[in-house]
This record gives sequence, structure tokens and C-alpha cells, in this order.
Amino acid sequence: ERLELNPEHDCLYQAQAGLQNQPVSGLLVAGPIAPDQAEPLLAALRACDEPQGPAYLAGLSLNGEFICGRYLGQCSEQGRNLLQRWWQLLRPELLGRPACVPRIWFT
Repeated sequence: ERLELNPEHDCLYQAQAGLQNQPVSGLLVAGPIAPDQAEPLLAALRACDEPQGPAYLAGLSLNGEFICGRYLGQCSEQGRNLLQRWWQLLRPELLGRPACVPRIWFT
């Protein structure tokens, strides 16, 4: 998706509760998560980190039966890599299938 902010939305782009002057944001939603899976999965996901590149913000939360992961930073490749690592960890746990990269990601 693409978010376009016009000059009248500068306060959202700069706000601490907004985008904090970061041009790249990403969201991953996965579920449903069984109650006994939630904490171990969140711990494993939180252990994933982008070892190189600029500083970024990332967060994971459990909303009902769904895990939501968010990225906010300066590098789209870094954000994609982080969300992809989360997905690779979640797919086998939730679907019982290996985490092979979907062909659509190469288009």
C-alpha cells in the first residue's frame, strides 16, 4: 500500500504518536493464535531483530486472537526483512506449512 500525506498532514508525519518523521511503515497481522501459543510466539518474534542499518521502531502486540507487528523506520528493505522474518516464524506455527517465499513477493 502507499500512504500519501499532503502538507496539511505534516503534524501527523512529525508527531510522536504519528510517524515520527519516519518515511516507511509496515504492518503484519497473523492469526488466529491459540491462547497457549501466544506468549511463546510473541517471545520468539521479539527476539527477531534487524542487525544492520538505521535505527527503527518495531512493536508486537496480541489483539484478541491476532498478533500485530508494526515497523516504523527509514528503510523499506529493512522493514520488509523484519516483517518477512516474523512471517517465516509464524507460518509453520499457524498453518503447519514451511515458510517458502510466496511468488507474489517477487513481482
